[in-house]
Amino acid sequence: MAYSTLDGDVSAIFETKWEKSDEMSKSETPMTKSDGYLGFTIIVEYKSKTDIKITMTDGNPSHQMVFTKKEPSELENYDLVLQGDLTPFEGHFSTDAFNRIVADSGFTYGGYTPDDYFNDRTTVFPTIKKDGYWNGILSHGNFAISPSNLPTKKDGYYVVHLYGTNTGANNAEMTLLLVPPKIKGPDGIVSQERRAFMEGVDGSLNLLEYLEKDWWKAYQTQEKDLDIEAINNGDFSSLVGTWKNGKGNTLVIYEDGSLNDDAQLYAVQNSGEISKVPYASISYGYTGAALGLYKIGFKNPDGDQSDTSRPRLIISQQGGNYSADSYYYSE
Repeated sequence: MAYSTLDGDVSAIFETKWEKSDEMSKSETPMTKSDGYLGFTIIVEYKSKTDIKITMTDGNPSHQMVFTKKEPSELENYDLVLQGDLTPFEGHFSTDAFNRIVADSGFTYGGYTPDDYFNDRTTVFPTIKKDGYWNGILSHGNFAISPSNLPTKKDGYYVVHLYGTNTGANNAEMTLLLVPPKIKGPDGIVSQERRAFMEGVDGSLNLLEYLEKDWWKAYQTQEKDLDIEAINNGDFSSLVGTWKNGKGNTLVIYEDGSLNDDAQLYAVQNSGEISKVPYASISYGYTGAALGLYKIGFKNPDGDQSDTSRPRLIISQQGGNYSADSYYYSE
């Protein structure tokens, strides 16, 4: 082994001789230092890979050295904040009202796609990140910690001063109060969860609500979405039911693809690849039309006046930006 002392770097060799108990394995053997000194004993106490204690002693307390490897406690992990690293408090923030705005957009708010929201690939929400704070899409403000004014600790929680770094932040300053779990916050409350507050210039406190993982599931419509691949292959089960549009027209689709007006539905292989909008074919005897298939979140590429948070159908013979009342919705 190698270690450092006030007199310089030192190396030593030893062999282990383990004795096991229920709580740990322990070895106590002689150690030979690089200067040839033989008076030291080395004691190794092993509980786990993350809990090891090594003691070097020659009987003189002033010569004793102790090395430990132990996982830091949960609160010690939060002390990273004092170094300007906000990782322990990373996360997005939102409110129920804003979540509903996003959901009502069909999870396309801000020009993103539903997959972007479902896989956390947006910059829409206010966010604590490792090196600062992003106040979200509404202001596009970025704030960072100054190396000359690192966070401090007060009554067990952290006071973090942040400074605007872009035009969206408008050269403003802000203060966050970051509270670890089981620590009384500035509001006098002890929570089992980490919490973050934004402090107003008048000393008022605004609790930031952390956005839960998979938050969007609670805001998704309970309607069954269209299974385009199945429809393309003749399985119409995701279409079965009654559909109505805003003009008062009713479309009833049955399991076998038959319709309420003596028409018949036919599958079109790879319809989404041969057309901008996936579709099935409707036959009315000697005439026909296309049944446009719009999954949740899918927008009409020619312009969309529909509720994209729901599955929709369009009956037409050509593409276009259809009026809102032309779209059929499941009853």
